[in-house]
Amino acid sequence: RAAFTGLSLHTQPIDILQSGLEAIAYRFALIYQRILPQLPTNVDHEIIAGGGGLLSSSAWLQIMADVLGRPLHTLAEKEGTSRGLALLALEQLGVIRRASDLAPALGMTYRPDNKRHAIHQEALARQMQLYDRLLSG
Repeated sequence: RAAFTGLSLHTQPIDILQSGLEAIAYRFALIYQRILPQLPTNVDHEIIAGGGGLLSSSAWLQIMADVLGRPLHTLAEKEGTSRGLALLALEQLGVIRRASDLAPALGMTYRPDNKRHAIHQEALARQMQLYDRLLSG
């Protein structure tokens, strides 16, 4: 099931696209909220974005940073999955000690806007209410 709420005669296709990108970002925010308590409190962490769809849209990257309320670093690597597999193979062969010791090259950093973050937090709460109603109905 799916639902689009708030549509009007003035809604443009770009508005629908933006709402879709925001909805995906909200799901990532929920995952992040579940992971966050598991992270060590004495270590600051970074969020690194990878994947062709996300990396090809600066608008979506900014939405993700705004929704998460954290800086979002992009991978400069064009083939992140291939690089990861190669590093794991080198680790298993004993050529390198740990794959995580060789950090990937980073590209741009998207910084969150606190005002938009607050708006997205309210929208996420509304989306969760609608999601619950949609699944229960």
